[in-house]
Amino acid sequence: DEDVPACPTMLQLIHKDLEQRRQDREAAGDGATSTGSTRALALDEFCYRQFDDPDYGGTKIAMSKEEFEWRANAAYNERCAGLGHDAFDPNWPVLARGYAPFCKHLFVENFLPDCTVPVAEITDDNRHLLRTGYGARTPQELPVLSRWFPKG
Repeated sequence: DEDVPACPTMLQLIHKDLEQRRQDREAAGDGATSTGSTRALALDEFCYRQFDDPDYGGTKIAMSKEEFEWRANAAYNERCAGLGHDAFDPNWPVLARGYAPFCKHLFVENFLPDCTVPVAEITDDNRHLLRTGYGARTPQELPVLSRWFPKG
C-alpha cells in the first residue's frame, strides 16, 4: 500500500565479506541459491528473536526468515540493477551509511503485512514528555542516541 510507511525495526542485514561471497558464488554456480536468486544480504542472528521469540517485546515479523531474506535480496538486486551496479560490488553503492562503518541501511517499501509503526508525532502538547538518552543493546555495543516517549 502506498500509504503504509516503512516498518522501523531493529533488524540487521549483514553481508559476508567479499572473498567469502565470491567463494559462495563459485560453489553455488555463479551465486544462485536453491531459489535461483543471488544472495548478497543475510539476516544477522541477532534479529531471529523478531521471528522466533514469542516473548520478544519489539516488532514481531509474521513471515519466515527465508522469505524475508529473499524479499530483501530481491529489493536489493532490483535497486542495484536499476542503478547499473553489481549486487556484489564491494562499495555497496545502493546501501545508505549507518551510524558505524559496519552498519548499512537498505530502504525498501514495507512488505510486511502486519507491521505497525511504533511512532508518535512530537507536538507542543507532548514535547515535555519526550526523553533523550544513550542506550546499547549489549555491553559490547557503542551506545546510540535515542528519543522516546515513556509508556503509560
